Amino acid sequence: MERSLTGAVGFFALDEDHLWIENSTEIAFKENLAYFNGKVFRNIQTPNTAGIRSLWFVSPTSGWAGCEHGQIMHWDGRAWRLVPCPSF
Repeated sequence: MERSLTGAVGFFALDEDHLWIENSTEIAFKENLAYFNGKVFRNIQTPNTAGIRSLWFVSPTSGWAGCEHGQIMHWDGRAWRLVPCPSF
């Protein structure tokens, strides 16, 4: 992971050992997430193709991210996955 989080856009802290930070990438308008486990940061690849606009976690193994273009991602404690966006 990069040593600097200068591209950080937003964050969500579940507690002091579970911090997620939106982090810009080399791809224009694409964001990944950096995760802090209370000791070290690590970069987490995400399947979204655009910017992340919101993060919300209910536990360390269940989190949601809303992205541009209607993309929604879910964290299951191991990986981020895109989930279908309901249409109205």
